[in-house]
Amino acid sequence: MPSYEALMGIFVVGYLASILYFIGYLQRVHHRTWVNLGEPQLIKIVGPIQDQARQLRAGLETLRFIFSGAHASMEDSRLSTLVWWLRMLILGVLFSFIGAIFRRTA
Repeated sequence: MPSYEALMGIFVVGYLASILYFIGYLQRVHHRTWVNLGEPQLIKIVGPIQDQARQLRAGLETLRFIFSGAHASMEDSRLSTLVWWLRMLILGVLFSFIGAIFRRTA
């Protein structure tokens, strides 16, 4: 059985791979929505603070889009599947981090 840390790593890597695919899918198939979300990309660590702030805002808008149900009106079954997959991964990441905190304090 994998260790708790390995399970946490699987959730994180799964989330990163899935969000990259999701953003690319939005950019290719639902370009207007991608633009409305602020053209999200992976956050760049280097560069002007304005670009970093814009990417942070785009990331938060993307999370809002994922949890708001706005995808339902787009009638795209692949997008709906991606949104539900991301919701599960995000919750998995959150629960695994919370579990790690309680494991360390116990």
